[in-house]
Formats: sequence, C-alpha cells, structure tokens
Amino acid sequence: MSGEIFGNPLSVARIFLSHSWSDNELTDHLASALDKRFTVDYDRATELRFRSPSPIPAGGPLVPKAEILRCDLFLFAASGHSFRSDSRAREELQFVESIHPANRPPVILIALEDFRVPESEVRGRYLRLRRDTRVEDARTIVRELETKLMTAGGLYRGVKLPGERVRAILGGARSEIVLDALTSEYKRGLYSLNVVLPAKEMNDTLNCLRMELVNSGEVIRNRLLELYLHEHTRSECTVARQNAIIVLSRLFPGERDLIREVTRRRPDFPTRFLYRGFHIALGLLGDDESVLRYTRRLEERRGSEWTSQNELNKGFHLRYYGGEDPTLTVLRDSCRSLDPGYLLPLNVYTLSLLSRFKEDVVLLSEQMDKLVLMGVPRSMIHRAIRRIRGA
Repeated sequence: MSGEIFGNPLSVARIFLSHSWSDNELTDHLASALDKRFTVDYDRATELRFRSPSPIPAGGPLVPKAEILRCDLFLFAASGHSFRSDSRAREELQFVESIHPANRPPVILIALEDFRVPESEVRGRYLRLRRDTRVEDARTIVRELETKLMTAGGLYRGVKLPGERVRAILGGARSEIVLDALTSEYKRGLYSLNVVLPAKEMNDTLNCLRMELVNSGEVIRNRLLELYLHEHTRSECTVARQNAIIVLSRLFPGERDLIREVTRRRPDFPTRFLYRGFHIALGLLGDDESVLRYTRRLEERRGSEWTSQNELNKGFHLRYYGGEDPTLTVLRDSCRSLDPGYLLPLNVYTLSLLSRFKEDVVLLSEQMDKLVLMGVPRSMIHRAIRRIRGA
C-alpha cells in the first residue's frame, strides 16, 4: 500500500498571497507552484481563479479581511510596488499586523528580485523569488511552507511500513491544533484533520476534545457535522471528512439522531477511506447492521473496487496501530473481550486477513458462541478460520 493512498493533507491548507499587481509576472508563477500543493487565495485582477472555495473577486473590498482571517499562512510578496503607502498589498499587511497575536496567521515575506526588505519589516528569515531562478526559487518556497505547516499542524512522517512506497504523513501530534480548528471562529487549521491520526494521537485528540465538551460541546458537534456534510466537496478533503464523522461518533456514541444527519450525504464508493469510515461511524452511533453490511461486502470482493477497499482496510489497520504485530494484538484482544461490539465483524474478518497463526484459529473457535451472540454470523467465523489456515 502506498503512503500516498490517503492523499495530500496540505492540499486544504489555505495560503493567502498578498502582492502588487505590478509584480504579476513573478507572483503568477509563484501562485501556480503553490496551487499544486495548497489552496491559494490569489487575486490576479483577471479571470485566473485557483482552487480557493471563495476566490477573491476583482473589484471587491480593498482588504479581503475574511479571507485573511481564515488563512493558515499569509505570504507577502515584498517589492518596491507592494511597500508603497498606497498599495493594496501594504494595507493587507497592515491589517494582518493589527490582528491580535493569538488570532494572527503566520506571516512570511517573499522578497522579489533584489528588493531589500526594510529592517523594520524583517521577521526573522525571509525567502526570495527572482525571475531568472523562479522555478528553483518557487520549489524552495513550497518546501519551506510545507515544513512550516506540518510543524504548526502537528503533522509528521511516519515510519515506512512494508508495501508503502513513501512514508505516510500522519497527524495529531498537537491535539490543541485540532481543537482550535473545531472551535475557532476563523476555522483555521482544517488541514490538521485532513490526515490519518494513528491510534495514540487519535485518543489524545479525543481526550482533548472531551475536556472541552462541557463548555464547547455544541460548537464542536456542529462543526464536525458541518465539516462532514458541507466542507470542501472536492476529493482532497475526504480524509478530513472521514476524521470528522469518526470523531463525531466517538464523542457522541449512541446518538441516533446523528444518523439522520450524516446520512443526508452518503459518501460515494470511490471515496474509499471515507466510505469505510462512514459505515464504522454509523455502527458507533447505533446502526447495529452497518459494520456487518460493510464487512460482508469486503468478504464478497465483487469487482476491483472491493479488492481495493480490502487493501485500504488492511493498510489502514497497519498504519493506525503501527504495524502488523500491534494490529494483531488489538484484534485478538477485541475478539477475547468482545469489545467494541459494533466492530467485531470487521475485526474478525481483518484478523483472518493478517494472521496465519494457529493460536488465532483456537481463539476464534473458543470464542465462536460468544461472538455469535454479539452479532457475528457463525458462517463468517468459519470462513475466517479457513482463511487463517490458508484453505
């Protein structure tokens, strides 16, 4: 399984590029390079529009305050034109500086050509973009922004597992960033949820959110619903939507009224990760048959799409728990303790995909009657045993 199976989490990180229209030749190139990795707010004063859900309209407000307040990074293309006192870009920079530090997005200066940034405006190290080296310079800027966003969002590269071509980007190392994304009025930091959260990081994030439920429970609930139902229709955001519905179900288990809400937007099958998470979340919210239906279809493997879904389910378990041995331990413990009950069909099936050990044949045989009472079909357990035996 490729580490890229879950997509590029930074594709929904919002970059606001402030510039003077007189510098369009250089900033257009930079914006194009940024757009391949991030969501860019960039006003070229022409028909050019990038992926921003709400592009800045030409002729709109002089300072687009809402877009600036929502961005994860504010880039200022520094030049003699943008630093003029009557420059719109200068006003945008002054607006950012007027925001309280607790709410201010990080500011990064990009010096154009050989422009010398005034000492009063220098904020540590700044980057440079020259016409003659614009391709290389743009790549450097993109790499720097990726590093800064990953650090700020608590993202990191995990250990490469067998079968992965690249190291997967994981998240949850800073659970307070996820909390801010779900409670801040600016809805900044969405990208921190657009990434696989391994078991430990997921539990840390849930504990952080549970501590806020007394004061902000309704806000968190509504924001998770909004994220799942309405945020970003494009495919790059399916991991964030999957995390939203999983976190929602784990914070509010058994709330069947949420089933009516989330089924208003059933995921399409091609969004494989979200499709899987949707059925698991329904099970935790109280739909007793959801995980069983999903598991039966995994077993049937009808067509290449379900073969891919099987690979994703297996790969996610390995990534979530950190490898084959930890995953087998979790699945065995679940079959012994019969907990969590709603996941037992999927856990029995996944155990049979990963194991070729006699101890697991014994475990399922001894637990069969109890597993059946918990809703796992006896025929499914028999097939799992045969699968482990290699029959």
